[in-house]
Amino acid sequence: MSQSKVETGRQLLLFPQMGTGPSFASFRTDCLTLVVETCQALAFGMRSGYAVLYGPPGSGKSHLLRAACQAWTGRGGQAALWTPDPCESPPEPGGSLPYEFLAIESLDLVAGDSELERACFGFVLAAQQGRLRLLLAARTPPAALPWKLPDLASRLVAMTLPGLTPVAESLWPEILESRCEERGMRLETAASRWLMQHGPRRLETLLGVVDALADRGGAVGRKITIPRIRRMVLQKHPATSSPSGLR
Repeated sequence: MSQSKVETGRQLLLFPQMGTGPSFASFRTDCLTLVVETCQALAFGMRSGYAVLYGPPGSGKSHLLRAACQAWTGRGGQAALWTPDPCESPPEPGGSLPYEFLAIESLDLVAGDSELERACFGFVLAAQQGRLRLLLAARTPPAALPWKLPDLASRLVAMTLPGLTPVAESLWPEILESRCEERGMRLETAASRWLMQHGPRRLETLLGVVDALADRGGAVGRKITIPRIRRMVLQKHPATSSPSGLR
């Protein structure tokens, strides 16, 4: 992986000092300045503690989490992203942490799982004690999730930011082109139009296609054309379009 390495069995991504990826500059939204400003304040060290994002798929939660991690490492710190998995042992929140900034996504998977909730609670306490800056995200408002630990639920609800909404499709081409630039590629306008017409109708999935291109090698530093993006879409999503519909 070019952007991060995986801590075996823990679903923990450690971000490199000079990584490339989503940034605050490329985040596009029609509103919710408070959400972005709070994420930036945590990532640039202007505030301590933690905050909770929520919103449906395509609303930019993953972008903001990764942008915050990149911003922190860009300042010379250590950052990590935890994607909780009920089938895996969670990372240990106690002791001396190997990172000063942690982003946790998919809080929906944490709620109701005793082991994951205990780990998450440990990270929240570390943030309250000033040992960690923490940014968390869920699809559902934390107040509506089935928590087992009331103390964890109350802390998360208290620090929940206004809900994010799906990004308008009119902004997708600009977002895709920005992601290509961040990954060292240039997306042709025609290729961008083709991807919008024939690719999966989810912004997160389309961004995944762009990231897969950068990660497989040979695309960085080059212009992304229709044939190249078409091959990647067919490899990742063979049922997306029928052969006769691909041009």
